[in-house]
Amino acid sequence: ATLCSRAIAYGSEAGFASNACLFGEKGQGQTIFVPASRSSDQHEQLLSVMSRMLVHFEISFQTFIDNFEISGADILILSAYESEGIRRRMREIELMGNSINLVVIDKQPEKEVNA
Repeated sequence: ATLCSRAIAYGSEAGFASNACLFGEKGQGQTIFVPASRSSDQHEQLLSVMSRMLVHFEISFQTFIDNFEISGADILILSAYESEGIRRRMREIELMGNSINLVVIDKQPEKEVNA
């Protein structure tokens, strides 16, 4: 939430996507996607979605990223793990005209993997 808030405060576009779902939608296969925008209500929309997010795996992260289609964006992935499948898909997403970085959240801070 802080990253998105700061991006919007500095006039950049910000969006959010997750393989989790919103409360009340568990088991329906619906994941979260708020397209990047710098509109006046984007900050409120992002915080609203994040506050209603049920943190669980609605679909696997690999399935989520395999179905992720976007171009011309700066993408930051926060994940508890990395795999060859994630790195492969990151390279494909980069070829679609995106900048993409993976930050693995674990016991060792600052671990970052580029495509």
